[in-house]
Amino acid sequence: MNEFLSRGLRLLLPLSLLVLLATHFLALGWMPFFGADEPRYARIGEEMVLRDDYVTPTLNLKPWLEKPPLLFWAEAISFRLFGISETTARLPAALMGGLCALLSGCFLAGRATQRAGLLSFLILATTPLFFAYSRAASTDMPLVATYALAMISTYLALGQRSHWHTAAAGLFLGLALLAKGPVALILFAGSWTLLGLIELPLAWSWMRLTTIMFLGVLVAAPWYWWVWVENGFDFIVTFFVNHHLARFLTTMHRHPQPFWFFAGIILLGFFPWSIFLFSNIRRQIRGLRRRGVRFESALEPFLWIWVLVPLVFFSLSSSKLAGYILPAFPALAMIVALEWERLLKGDLVTLGSMRIQAALIGAISMILALVMVLASALYYRQALWGLVLAVPTALGGLGLHVAWRRRQLHSGFLALVLAFSTVAVLAYAWVGPRLANFHSTKDLVRLVEDRLSPDQPLILYRFFHHTALYYSGYRSLDEPLRDKGELLNYLAENSSQSEYFILAKLNGLIDLREEMELAEVVQRGDVYLITVRP
Repeated sequence: MNEFLSRGLRLLLPLSLLVLLATHFLALGWMPFFGADEPRYARIGEEMVLRDDYVTPTLNLKPWLEKPPLLFWAEAISFRLFGISETTARLPAALMGGLCALLSGCFLAGRATQRAGLLSFLILATTPLFFAYSRAASTDMPLVATYALAMISTYLALGQRSHWHTAAAGLFLGLALLAKGPVALILFAGSWTLLGLIELPLAWSWMRLTTIMFLGVLVAAPWYWWVWVENGFDFIVTFFVNHHLARFLTTMHRHPQPFWFFAGIILLGFFPWSIFLFSNIRRQIRGLRRRGVRFESALEPFLWIWVLVPLVFFSLSSSKLAGYILPAFPALAMIVALEWERLLKGDLVTLGSMRIQAALIGAISMILALVMVLASALYYRQALWGLVLAVPTALGGLGLHVAWRRRQLHSGFLALVLAFSTVAVLAYAWVGPRLANFHSTKDLVRLVEDRLSPDQPLILYRFFHHTALYYSGYRSLDEPLRDKGELLNYLAENSSQSEYFILAKLNGLIDLREEMELAEVVQRGDVYLITVRP
């Protein structure tokens, strides 16, 4: 039996590599930059290379002090090695996401079984929100990876009284502080303080924990000191007060959400694996009722505290974004992997819950498939785009349900892995590039980039998008013109220009047609490039 299991695991290793390639790396640069963060962060990394200065991040050559530099450093290395592109800007996050999934699986394999470790790897790699952020040039995945390695190394340091693991935990905690700021230290200290207050079978040492936190601060301190020396009080106000304290206490950054927001994000962003959390929750409640607060193993309480501290902390924040809860996802993947390990071993509690869980996944998959088709038809007027993603989602849920009915549980797990790997491939290789014109201005800006200059910048009218600034090489207005009065004043003050290039949506196009004769109008998605000549 053991020989058969080992052979099965060896056969799954090539599949695992293909899954990682499909979910994290395939078509990594096929889509242009989306949203506000990707173009800004890529530009900051580029300017580090151009200026050969790695202390103060700059955006359009002006100090930009909102985030620490770990992502920008990694992007700068990627740009130097492989050139500047969407692929190389996203490559560091993809590598960190893949490394996080791999090392989390290795950790669980060492604490439970080889199969549980492999299941954890596959679960995390095929989690939609996880692989979406692994493919984005943002600061979230560097935090997730470094924080996960800090938590794992600390667990090993306490369990084995290892100085090497203590040093590794301090290093990774320091890198987490350089990934997204002091929130990493808050989550780390909160988690281990709570773990220290319950009875865990670990060689507990407050001195070792204090040493790890001291080492973490020591690793991060040089950058914080140096950037403070270069920028003075502006760094304190912008970084700590505005983008950390004010973000937590106020809604000034315009991301208010209800308290339960992150519970919903876990349910949908961690789907389909989130459904298998319910049987583990039931198991933990039963165990607490039988034993009180005494734990036979440190592993699952450790994983649940790892989940609950970020969940509660960010739920209390006034500003909420989906990526904030990602540091909990490696632990969630390991919890679900342990449930599947019990399921495959024939555990009665898990088997009893499986019928309901399989039915839930099937039903939710069908609902999600319908929502994808309707949303695509209504917003983009292209039902096919949603249908392409809906089919594998629905087939995955159906495959699990059929496998459960036939008691072929391995096949059910593989059906979900293959379904969501297929979703990732289709989303980034086929659907995403077709959505690009609705979420990025790259194609329009590239039509006129050779004719833009500081004296003849791109004009944004009643519309603003960071991708327009990035792809124009910041040869554009920093702020949009908000109404016809501002536009006419700008044209009058810059009457020497030979032509004007204006980006606008439909409402802006209508305004311009009422006021002047337009030389050319080009549409991509819901954005228009309008050429006006004096």
